[in-house]
Amino acid sequence: MTARRTRPLAAAAGLALAAVLSLRSVATDSPGTDTGVPLNLCDVIVRPGKPFVIAIRTCQPRGLSQGQILIRRPSKPFPEPRKAVVFSVVDDALAAMALLEPTRLALGFQSPSATVNAVHGPLLAVYLAPDADVVPGDSFTVELDVSATALFDSRGEPTPFSTRAATITVCDPDAPYVLAVGDGCGQPGRRAAIPVRAFETARFSKATALFQYNPGFFDRVADVVVWDVRGDYTTSVEELAPGEVEIRIDSSRSTIGILPGAVFEVVLVVSPDIAPGSETTIELDPAETTLVDADGLPVALELRPGTFIADHTGP
Repeated sequence: MTARRTRPLAAAAGLALAAVLSLRSVATDSPGTDTGVPLNLCDVIVRPGKPFVIAIRTCQPRGLSQGQILIRRPSKPFPEPRKAVVFSVVDDALAAMALLEPTRLALGFQSPSATVNAVHGPLLAVYLAPDADVVPGDSFTVELDVSATALFDSRGEPTPFSTRAATITVCDPDAPYVLAVGDGCGQPGRRAAIPVRAFETARFSKATALFQYNPGFFDRVADVVVWDVRGDYTTSVEELAPGEVEIRIDSSRSTIGILPGAVFEVVLVVSPDIAPGSETTIELDPAETTLVDADGLPVALELRPGTFIADHTGP
Protein backbone atom coordinates (compact mmCIF):
# COMPACT_ATOMS: atom_id res chain seq x y z
CA MET A 1 0.00 0.00 0.00
CA THR A 2 1.24 3.48 -0.82
CA ALA A 3 1.20 5.54 2.35
CA ARG A 4 -1.22 8.42 2.32
CA ARG A 5 0.41 11.32 4.08
CA THR A 6 -1.71 13.57 6.24
CA ARG A 7 -2.02 17.17 7.25
CA PRO A 8 -3.81 17.51 10.62
CA LEU A 9 -5.49 20.76 11.59
CA ALA A 10 -6.23 20.58 15.28
CA ALA A 11 -7.41 24.21 15.44
CA ALA A 12 -9.45 24.76 12.32
CA ALA A 13 -7.94 26.55 9.36
CA GLY A 14 -10.44 29.04 8.03
CA LEU A 15 -10.77 27.48 4.60
CA ALA A 16 -11.41 23.96 5.85
CA LEU A 17 -13.78 25.05 8.60
CA ALA A 18 -15.74 27.06 6.06
CA ALA A 19 -16.13 23.82 4.14
CA VAL A 20 -17.55 22.12 7.23
CA LEU A 21 -20.21 24.78 7.59
CA SER A 22 -21.04 25.50 3.95
CA LEU A 23 -21.49 21.87 2.94
CA ARG A 24 -24.24 21.33 5.48
CA SER A 25 -26.80 22.85 3.14
CA VAL A 26 -25.70 20.58 0.29
CA ALA A 27 -25.42 17.34 2.21
CA THR A 28 -29.15 16.83 2.62
CA ASP A 29 -29.51 16.75 -1.17
CA SER A 30 -27.12 13.78 -1.53
CA PRO A 31 -27.91 11.28 1.24
CA GLY A 32 -26.11 7.95 1.59
CA THR A 33 -27.35 4.91 -0.27
CA ASP A 34 -26.48 1.25 -0.21
CA THR A 35 -24.02 1.73 -3.08
CA GLY A 36 -20.92 3.80 -3.65
CA VAL A 37 -18.01 4.51 -1.31
CA PRO A 38 -18.41 2.51 1.93
CA LEU A 39 -17.75 4.76 4.93
CA ASN A 40 -17.03 2.13 7.58
CA LEU A 41 -16.60 3.34 11.14
CA CYS A 42 -14.16 1.07 12.98
CA ASP A 43 -15.14 -0.65 16.22
CA VAL A 44 -13.06 0.71 19.11
CA ILE A 45 -11.92 -0.60 22.48
CA VAL A 46 -11.19 2.14 25.04
CA ARG A 47 -9.42 1.95 28.38
CA PRO A 48 -10.72 4.23 31.16
CA GLY A 49 -8.80 7.51 31.28
CA LYS A 50 -7.10 6.97 27.91
CA PRO A 51 -7.57 9.08 24.75
CA PHE A 52 -8.91 7.24 21.73
CA VAL A 53 -9.42 7.49 17.99
CA ILE A 54 -12.50 7.17 15.81
CA ALA A 55 -11.45 6.08 12.32
CA ILE A 56 -13.29 5.67 9.02
CA ARG A 57 -11.96 3.23 6.45
CA THR A 58 -13.17 2.43 2.96
CA CYS A 59 -12.64 -0.50 0.62
CA GLN A 60 -13.49 1.18 -2.69
CA PRO A 61 -10.86 3.60 -4.06
CA ARG A 62 -12.56 6.61 -5.61
CA GLY A 63 -10.82 9.98 -5.49
CA LEU A 64 -12.55 12.72 -3.51
CA SER A 65 -11.91 16.46 -3.68
CA GLN A 66 -13.99 17.51 -0.69
CA GLY A 67 -16.61 16.37 1.72
CA GLN A 68 -18.35 16.66 5.03
CA ILE A 69 -18.88 13.79 7.43
CA LEU A 70 -21.07 14.10 10.51
CA ILE A 71 -20.48 11.56 13.28
CA ARG A 72 -22.93 11.18 16.14
CA ARG A 73 -22.98 9.24 19.39
CA PRO A 74 -26.62 9.43 20.47
CA SER A 75 -26.27 7.96 23.97
CA LYS A 76 -23.31 9.98 25.29
CA PRO A 77 -21.66 13.34 24.52
CA PHE A 78 -18.30 13.27 22.79
CA PRO A 79 -15.23 14.15 24.84
CA GLU A 80 -13.06 17.03 23.65
CA PRO A 81 -11.97 16.58 20.00
CA ARG A 82 -8.21 17.16 19.77
CA LYS A 83 -7.27 16.64 16.15
CA ALA A 84 -8.66 15.54 12.78
CA VAL A 85 -6.53 13.85 10.12
CA VAL A 86 -7.57 13.14 6.53
CA PHE A 87 -5.41 10.90 4.34
CA SER A 88 -4.55 11.83 0.75
CA VAL A 89 -2.03 10.35 -1.67
CA VAL A 90 -0.10 13.60 -2.30
CA ASP A 91 -0.36 15.09 1.20
CA ASP A 92 -2.60 18.01 0.27
CA ALA A 93 -5.70 17.29 2.36
CA LEU A 94 -6.91 20.04 4.69
CA ALA A 95 -9.24 18.99 7.49
CA ALA A 96 -11.19 20.69 10.23
CA MET A 97 -13.84 19.73 12.72
CA ALA A 98 -16.57 21.38 14.73
CA LEU A 99 -18.53 20.02 17.67
CA LEU A 100 -21.97 21.18 16.55
CA GLU A 101 -23.73 19.67 19.55
CA PRO A 102 -22.46 17.50 22.42
CA THR A 103 -23.37 14.33 20.51
CA ARG A 104 -22.69 15.53 16.92
CA LEU A 105 -19.22 16.07 15.46
CA ALA A 106 -18.78 17.49 11.94
CA LEU A 107 -15.63 17.15 9.84
CA GLY A 108 -14.89 18.93 6.59
CA PHE A 109 -12.03 18.25 4.20
CA GLN A 110 -10.64 19.52 0.90
CA SER A 111 -8.02 18.01 -1.42
CA PRO A 112 -7.00 20.03 -4.53
CA SER A 113 -5.60 16.85 -6.09
CA ALA A 114 -8.80 14.88 -5.33
CA THR A 115 -6.69 12.05 -3.90
CA VAL A 116 -8.55 11.49 -0.65
CA ASN A 117 -9.74 7.86 -0.89
CA ALA A 118 -7.78 7.38 -4.13
CA VAL A 119 -6.36 4.17 -2.67
CA HIS A 120 -7.85 1.50 -0.42
CA GLY A 121 -7.42 2.10 3.32
CA PRO A 122 -8.11 4.67 6.05
CA LEU A 123 -9.92 7.85 5.02
CA LEU A 124 -9.85 9.88 8.24
CA ALA A 125 -9.17 9.74 11.95
CA VAL A 126 -10.50 11.86 14.82
CA TYR A 127 -8.42 12.01 17.98
CA LEU A 128 -10.43 12.55 21.18
CA ALA A 129 -9.68 13.19 24.84
CA PRO A 130 -10.49 10.46 27.37
CA ASP A 131 -14.15 9.73 27.94
CA ALA A 132 -15.45 10.95 31.30
CA ASP A 133 -17.32 8.73 33.74
CA VAL A 134 -16.94 5.43 31.90
CA VAL A 135 -16.33 2.02 33.46
CA PRO A 136 -15.37 -1.35 32.01
CA GLY A 137 -18.34 -2.92 30.27
CA ASP A 138 -19.83 0.34 29.01
CA SER A 139 -20.69 0.35 25.32
CA PHE A 140 -21.72 3.15 22.96
CA THR A 141 -22.77 3.27 19.32
CA VAL A 142 -21.21 5.74 16.88
CA GLU A 143 -22.75 6.31 13.47
CA LEU A 144 -22.86 8.71 10.56
CA ASP A 145 -25.72 11.14 10.03
CA VAL A 146 -26.34 10.51 6.33
CA SER A 147 -28.57 13.59 6.06
CA ALA A 148 -25.57 15.80 6.88
CA THR A 149 -22.81 13.82 5.15
CA ALA A 150 -21.68 14.47 1.57
CA LEU A 151 -18.75 13.48 -0.64
CA PHE A 152 -17.65 15.09 -3.92
CA ASP A 153 -15.44 13.83 -6.73
CA SER A 154 -12.75 15.69 -8.70
CA ARG A 155 -15.41 17.54 -10.75
CA GLY A 156 -17.38 18.59 -7.69
CA GLU A 157 -20.13 16.09 -8.39
CA PRO A 158 -21.79 14.25 -5.47
CA THR A 159 -20.38 10.78 -4.82
CA PRO A 160 -22.76 8.11 -3.48
CA PHE A 161 -21.80 6.34 -0.27
CA SER A 162 -22.96 3.73 2.19
CA THR A 163 -22.29 3.64 5.93
CA ARG A 164 -21.63 1.19 8.74
CA ALA A 165 -22.01 2.06 12.41
CA ALA A 166 -19.49 1.00 15.04
CA THR A 167 -19.32 0.26 18.75
CA ILE A 168 -17.07 1.83 21.37
CA THR A 169 -16.49 -0.65 24.20
CA VAL A 170 -14.76 0.19 27.49
CA CYS A 171 -12.43 -2.55 28.70
CA ASP A 172 -10.55 -3.19 31.93
CA PRO A 173 -7.35 -1.11 32.24
CA ASP A 174 -5.24 -4.28 32.32
CA ALA A 175 -7.08 -6.18 29.58
CA PRO A 176 -4.95 -7.77 26.83
CA TYR A 177 -4.71 -6.14 23.42
CA VAL A 178 -7.23 -7.65 20.99
CA LEU A 179 -6.52 -8.88 17.46
CA ALA A 180 -9.51 -10.34 15.66
CA VAL A 181 -9.93 -12.19 12.38
CA GLY A 182 -12.93 -10.72 10.58
CA ASP A 183 -15.99 -12.77 9.71
CA GLY A 184 -16.84 -13.01 6.04
CA CYS A 185 -18.69 -14.69 3.22
CA GLY A 186 -17.95 -15.30 -0.44
CA GLN A 187 -18.85 -17.32 -3.48
CA PRO A 188 -17.16 -20.63 -4.29
CA GLY A 189 -14.44 -20.02 -6.87
CA ARG A 190 -14.12 -16.33 -6.02
CA ARG A 191 -11.65 -14.28 -3.98
CA ALA A 192 -12.43 -13.19 -0.43
CA ALA A 193 -10.47 -10.66 1.65
CA ILE A 194 -10.13 -11.66 5.31
CA PRO A 195 -9.03 -8.76 7.57
CA VAL A 196 -7.15 -9.01 10.83
CA ARG A 197 -8.32 -6.05 12.92
CA ALA A 198 -7.10 -4.07 15.89
CA PHE A 199 -9.41 -1.94 18.05
CA GLU A 200 -7.17 0.39 20.04
CA THR A 201 -4.70 3.12 19.26
CA ALA A 202 -1.20 1.92 20.11
CA ARG A 203 2.39 2.01 18.89
CA PHE A 204 4.10 -1.28 18.11
CA SER A 205 7.51 -1.76 16.55
CA LYS A 206 7.12 -5.39 15.45
CA ALA A 207 4.25 -7.73 14.64
CA THR A 208 4.28 -11.39 13.72
CA ALA A 209 1.09 -13.28 12.87
CA LEU A 210 0.62 -16.90 11.86
CA PHE A 211 -2.64 -16.85 9.91
CA GLN A 212 -4.32 -20.28 9.74
CA TYR A 213 -7.13 -21.41 7.45
CA ASN A 214 -8.62 -24.68 6.18
CA PRO A 215 -6.75 -25.58 2.94
CA GLY A 216 -9.63 -27.83 1.96
CA PHE A 217 -12.00 -24.85 2.03
CA PHE A 218 -9.74 -22.37 0.26
CA ASP A 219 -7.67 -23.21 -2.83
CA ARG A 220 -4.86 -20.73 -2.29
CA VAL A 221 -3.66 -17.38 -1.01
CA ALA A 222 -4.06 -14.78 -3.77
CA ASP A 223 -2.56 -11.82 -1.95
CA VAL A 224 -1.63 -10.32 1.42
CA VAL A 225 -2.13 -6.58 1.90
CA VAL A 226 -0.51 -4.79 4.85
CA TRP A 227 -1.90 -1.33 5.67
CA ASP A 228 1.20 0.83 6.06
CA VAL A 229 -0.45 4.11 7.09
CA ARG A 230 2.78 6.10 7.61
CA GLY A 231 4.98 4.45 4.99
CA ASP A 232 7.66 3.09 7.34
CA TYR A 233 7.00 -0.67 7.36
CA THR A 234 9.27 -3.51 6.29
CA THR A 235 7.14 -6.59 5.66
CA SER A 236 7.61 -10.23 4.75
CA VAL A 237 5.03 -12.86 3.87
CA GLU A 238 5.72 -16.60 3.72
CA GLU A 239 3.47 -19.60 3.19
CA LEU A 240 4.89 -22.08 5.70
CA ALA A 241 2.54 -24.96 4.86
CA PRO A 242 -0.91 -25.51 3.31
CA GLY A 243 -3.25 -23.42 5.43
CA GLU A 244 -0.53 -21.38 7.15
CA VAL A 245 0.74 -17.90 6.21
CA GLU A 246 3.26 -15.99 8.30
CA ILE A 247 3.15 -12.19 8.14
CA ARG A 248 6.00 -10.18 9.69
CA ILE A 249 5.95 -6.38 10.03
CA ASP A 250 8.72 -4.11 11.32
CA SER A 251 8.11 -0.39 11.84
CA SER A 252 11.06 1.96 12.22
CA ARG A 253 8.84 4.56 13.93
CA SER A 254 6.62 2.16 15.89
CA THR A 255 3.51 3.02 13.90
CA ILE A 256 1.93 -0.43 13.84
CA GLY A 257 -1.50 -0.07 15.45
CA ILE A 258 -1.78 3.72 15.36
CA LEU A 259 -5.33 3.43 13.97
CA PRO A 260 -8.12 1.00 14.78
CA GLY A 261 -9.22 -1.24 11.94
CA ALA A 262 -7.50 -3.71 9.63
CA VAL A 263 -3.78 -4.24 10.22
CA PHE A 264 -3.57 -6.54 7.22
CA GLU A 265 -5.80 -8.59 4.92
CA VAL A 266 -5.27 -12.06 3.51
CA VAL A 267 -7.01 -12.60 0.18
CA LEU A 268 -8.05 -16.24 -0.21
CA VAL A 269 -9.64 -18.06 -3.15
CA VAL A 270 -12.69 -20.07 -2.07
CA SER A 271 -12.60 -23.60 -3.48
CA PRO A 272 -15.14 -24.03 -6.31
CA ASP A 273 -16.10 -27.40 -4.80
CA ILE A 274 -17.34 -25.94 -1.51
CA ALA A 275 -21.10 -26.21 -1.09
CA PRO A 276 -22.92 -22.92 -0.45
CA GLY A 277 -23.75 -22.61 3.23
CA SER A 278 -20.60 -24.39 4.36
CA GLU A 279 -18.56 -22.58 6.98
CA THR A 280 -15.06 -22.67 8.39
CA THR A 281 -12.99 -21.03 11.12
CA ILE A 282 -9.99 -18.81 10.40
CA GLU A 283 -7.64 -17.94 13.25
CA LEU A 284 -4.25 -16.71 14.42
CA ASP A 285 -1.92 -19.22 16.07
CA PRO A 286 -1.42 -17.94 19.67
CA ALA A 287 2.01 -19.57 19.92
CA GLU A 288 3.32 -17.77 16.84
CA THR A 289 1.49 -14.42 16.94
CA THR A 290 3.23 -11.58 18.79
CA LEU A 291 3.27 -7.81 19.14
CA VAL A 292 6.26 -5.85 20.45
CA ASP A 293 5.79 -2.32 21.78
CA ALA A 294 7.95 0.75 21.11
CA ASP A 295 10.21 -0.19 24.06
CA GLY A 296 10.85 -3.67 22.70
CA LEU A 297 8.57 -5.45 25.17
CA PRO A 298 6.02 -8.14 24.20
CA VAL A 299 2.35 -7.30 24.64
CA ALA A 300 -0.31 -9.57 26.14
CA LEU A 301 -2.78 -10.57 23.42
CA GLU A 302 -6.34 -11.82 23.10
CA LEU A 303 -6.80 -13.46 19.69
CA ARG A 304 -10.32 -13.84 18.33
CA PRO A 305 -11.10 -16.22 15.44
CA GLY A 306 -13.39 -15.45 12.53
CA THR A 307 -16.02 -17.46 10.69
CA PHE A 308 -16.27 -17.64 6.90
CA ILE A 309 -19.40 -18.85 5.10
CA ALA A 310 -19.60 -19.94 1.45
CA ASP A 311 -22.49 -17.98 -0.02
CA HIS A 312 -24.46 -18.16 -3.27
CA THR A 313 -24.35 -14.39 -3.59
CA GLY A 314 -21.09 -13.46 -1.83
CA PRO A 315 -19.44 -10.05 -2.35
